[in-house]
Amino acid sequence: MNKRKIIDAAALAAYSAFLLIVVLNHEYWFDEAQAWVLARDNDLGGIIAMMKYEGHPPLWHFILKIIISLGCSYTALGLVSWGISTLAAAVVLFALPIKPYFKAAILLSSGMLYINSAISRVYCLINLLLALIAWIYPHRKRLPVLFGVLVALLANTHISMCGLVGIIGIFMLIDYFKDFKGNSKKQNVLNTAGLAIAGIGVVVLIIPIWNSFGTNSFAAEREYTVRDVLAGFASALSENISCAVSGNLPTVVGVLLSVAAQALFFVSLFFLWKNKRAFIAEIVFAAVYFVINGAIWYTTECRGAVFILAMAAIAIMFRKEQGSLKENKSPSALLDKVRSILAEADRILPALCSCFLTLSIPSGVKYAIDDLRGEFAPHKAAAEFIRENIPEDALLVSRTDDRVVLTAYLPGREIYALEYNRFYTYCSHEVYDEPLDEEKLLRLCEEHSEVYYISNILHYSSKTEAVYENSNSIPFVFSSEKVGIYRVTGEELVGMTAKNDW
Repeated sequence: MNKRKIIDAAALAAYSAFLLIVVLNHEYWFDEAQAWVLARDNDLGGIIAMMKYEGHPPLWHFILKIIISLGCSYTALGLVSWGISTLAAAVVLFALPIKPYFKAAILLSSGMLYINSAISRVYCLINLLLALIAWIYPHRKRLPVLFGVLVALLANTHISMCGLVGIIGIFMLIDYFKDFKGNSKKQNVLNTAGLAIAGIGVVVLIIPIWNSFGTNSFAAEREYTVRDVLAGFASALSENISCAVSGNLPTVVGVLLSVAAQALFFVSLFFLWKNKRAFIAEIVFAAVYFVINGAIWYTTECRGAVFILAMAAIAIMFRKEQGSLKENKSPSALLDKVRSILAEADRILPALCSCFLTLSIPSGVKYAIDDLRGEFAPHKAAAEFIRENIPEDALLVSRTDDRVVLTAYLPGREIYALEYNRFYTYCSHEVYDEPLDEEKLLRLCEEHSEVYYISNILHYSSKTEAVYENSNSIPFVFSSEKVGIYRVTGEELVGMTAKNDW
């Protein structure tokens, strides 16, 4: 083993050990619990049916279903993300032919260090697939079936990946027809199989989330006028990059990092211009990404971290296919200068991408430290109180579905939502318009041994018995959240709903 491999192995061991420490101390939050419970309580057909409410492809849920089927408990969720992230780091360190400083920037970026690795969601899978595709892309003509499988898998991770998958698919078609006559019959069969697999992956992506606009709670409630869509798209660039580099940091620091990162993005586009496919891929990917996460949906730290990692992956992916600038019959001094600068793209672009990723390191470190140091919110303590003091057959009641955070720590318990007149579970996304049925509520209370009302309001005018109150304010994701648990009767609940006193 040479010196370079020894250093890479040590870096992988350090990364894996650090991430494991964070994962073992990480407190799952509701989006993590949501995917686990959906996978646990549904068969494969049921998971697919639920995706129209989620707005995502089901690949992550299928993976969790396999893990659950092996008998693993909810506490194993973090280890799934840890294993996938460690594998992604191994691909970066041992497979990608990039400079050591570029590898370090990728591993220490917010998405790899914490946001999409310690938080167990589908984004860890995106990190791995981006690394694998960047590795395989220069060899795709020799390994067309493997490449098609990777593209199909990426298509089924998250809807925001459809732009990148789409442009890669277009390049696959161009290569397919361009090389068809010169290839052997066997090679054409393999190319056809790889292209077909990628195409099937896109179809499989579309089917489960068809009609998501009408059923996904966020998409269904959002206005989609031309003005709103354009405004969302215009702000998406800033929001995506800002989320990746400034999350959880002091405002001044976050703004400075965000401005610097946005400037680097546009400078990087300039150097991508020499590489025709890389430039086109980045423009198409970014445009679709901004539409989905700005005009249609919304941006989060997870999606921001994916954006900057995807840009680095695009730069690596197309590194072997440099295009050439056309000669100008009447060259100017300015054009000559531009050509001389672009000629250094192979050397400058990796450095720019590394700087881009490096700017996100403070955010990832801050998130990791906060997660190790304290709770996301008081909900974990409230959940522990419920497990220790409230019987499993007790009725837990909330005003709306606003106690969804608590269910991340109580994935097996249901909470009845007064406003929606139903139990809130991750397997039921129906929202009823019917008013609260007081007789039904009283009957429901009588069917349970005890009734407890859960709220983030810690004082009541009604005569309720407070059994638990936690008003800790922890400067992390849900800094303003509080939890109060009150023992009540059915009559008190009916009275509270009648007076809107909740």
